[in-house]
Amino acid sequence: MEQKVCINFCVKNGIKCSKTLEMLTVAYGESTSSQKNVYCQRNSFQNCLILIRSSVAKLKRPMKGRRFATIEEIKAASLEELKAIPKSAFQKCFDDWKKRWHKCIVSEGDYFEGDNIILDE
Repeated sequence: MEQKVCINFCVKNGIKCSKTLEMLTVAYGESTSSQKNVYCQRNSFQNCLILIRSSVAKLKRPMKGRRFATIEEIKAASLEELKAIPKSAFQKCFDDWKKRWHKCIVSEGDYFEGDNIILDE
């Protein structure tokens, strides 16, 4: 668990994978995860960050480059863009959020990215 947090820290700070493995070896010695596991976990963290960034970019794209005179105009434009999202997309997002919420409950708050948790709905 601690090593996953360290790997995530390294990803967020742009530390290369080889350096991450070296740092883990210094910190954890013989109990360091294998090179393969470190590389896999690092890639899953990195891919997750890319997905999050691309999702935010999609939401901001329609309003990009526009100037607003007041906060009320920003709120109105944001509301308009949110209303333009199809109900099916919103429902899928909500269902994914519920699955993630259940995974968090099942894992009792421990980190679970990459773990194959099967949920009986």
